[in-house]
Amino acid sequence: MDTVAPISEDAAAAEEFLVTILTESHADSRWSTAELALDPGGRLWAKPRDDFFQLDNDTRTWVLDRLQVTALCAAESIETVAVARDWAWLWSQPPFASPSKLRPSITQPDLIGGMDWKHCDVTDLKTTGEDDLRATVNSGQAKAFGSRVASLRALGIIPERCYALAVSTADNRYGWIEFPAQDQ
Repeated sequence: MDTVAPISEDAAAAEEFLVTILTESHADSRWSTAELALDPGGRLWAKPRDDFFQLDNDTRTWVLDRLQVTALCAAESIETVAVARDWAWLWSQPPFASPSKLRPSITQPDLIGGMDWKHCDVTDLKTTGEDDLRATVNSGQAKAFGSRVASLRALGIIPERCYALAVSTADNRYGWIEFPAQDQ
């Protein structure tokens, strides 16, 4: 019996939560639910939430209106690949540390989908309002995937594919851009 995780249902619930916390009267205050939920760096690094509140009211309204459509498009795309690639588990935003000259370097893929305990795919999610979805993927993406592949291999997990999923914020387009699953 095949079971499919309701990724699109989870995305819809997350979108509803984000809209609610971003429209609370105290959402731009320190220690607000919006700050804590949106900013994995905590109160000392509130960039995503602060960026949102630096937008003018019309642009904030547009972002909130497009959030549901964009999140659903991304979730349905991920769901399709999860079924096609037979992912048995998902790992969202795992932080990996790698050696560096002065201190460890932290890398964090958006999503890892595992076929079994030893094989996986690595996905980074990108959003853009541009017509060319591929343009949202920067030149450092291959290096970032290389670092993540090395970290996963050190854990005994073999990445088979690396993808950037580019999703349009302007309409319902998306594109999967594949990168080699090689160490840096």
